[in-house]
Amino acid sequence: MKYSEEKLRMEFNEDIHVMALYFRLLREHGFEVSKDLLVKSYKDENGCFKSFLFDNIKGMLSLYEASFLAMDGEDEIDDAKEFSLKHLNDFMRSNSSTNPLLAQHIAMALELPLHHRIPKFQAQMFIEDSRHIEEINVDSIVLELGQLDINMTQSIYKRELQEISKYALLEIIKE
Repeated sequence: MKYSEEKLRMEFNEDIHVMALYFRLLREHGFEVSKDLLVKSYKDENGCFKSFLFDNIKGMLSLYEASFLAMDGEDEIDDAKEFSLKHLNDFMRSNSSTNPLLAQHIAMALELPLHHRIPKFQAQMFIEDSRHIEEINVDSIVLELGQLDINMTQSIYKRELQEISKYALLEIIKE
C-alpha cells in the first residue's frame, strides 16, 4: 500500500478531491491509510492549509466527507474537518446559486455526512440527479440496474409491511 500512496501523491498531489476520495474509500473498507495522505501535502511550512485549496469546493466537500473517518488522535484530520467546514459554509452563503447541484450536495453533507447516510437512499438520490442533469455522465445500463435494484428492494419492503400490518390487524381483532 505504501507504494500506491507514494505514486498517488506524485500523480495527484494538487488534487485534494482525488486524494480525499482515495482516503475515504480505503478507510471505509478497513484499509490502513496514513493521515498524512490527507493533510501533509496540503499544509504549508507554518502548518496552515495552502491557499490553492480555497477555490476547490468539490475538493473541500471530499475533504469534509473523508474527515469523518479519522481515528482517535488524528488531530490534523479534525483540523481538516474544521477547515473544510468553514469553506463549505462560506460557499453556501455566497456562491450557492452558481452551481445548484453542488450546493445541494454540500447542504446534504453538512446536514448528514455521507458516512452516516443509508446507501440505498444515497443511490436513489444519485439516480435522480443523473436523470435530470446532463453533465453527469453515467452509463444508462448502470442507471437502469440501480433503479431495478431500488424497485426490487421497495417491493420487498412493501410485502414485509403488508405482513406486519396483517398480524397487527389480527392482534387488534383478538382484543
